[in-house]
Amino acid sequence: MPTKGGRREREKRLRYQIKTALDSNHDPFPYFQKLAQLLDQKEPVISPNKNGYSLQPLEITPRFPDYRNIRKGDPRKLAYKLRELFGTDFTDTLPSNHPILPTEQS
Repeated sequence: MPTKGGRREREKRLRYQIKTALDSNHDPFPYFQKLAQLLDQKEPVISPNKNGYSLQPLEITPRFPDYRNIRKGDPRKLAYKLRELFGTDFTDTLPSNHPILPTEQS
């Protein structure tokens, strides 16, 4: 069962810890410090990267390898599949109201 670790729950927990520290004559400063850090955050920190993903350059070779041999998670698989469908000399634009695949030009 997942534990509650949301921002609001952490804030409630810290406020309760501050209250109990004051009631029992303990030092509440560390809890005040954690609460101030929590309230100063404008957006939650999820990962060290801004969006959680690292971008890597996609290398596509001019040769046409068979896209069926490329592993499933590789983003080049879709690029090679589209390249095999449309070719590299695709100059005709598809009509917006009728999605027909272009004929193969010799």
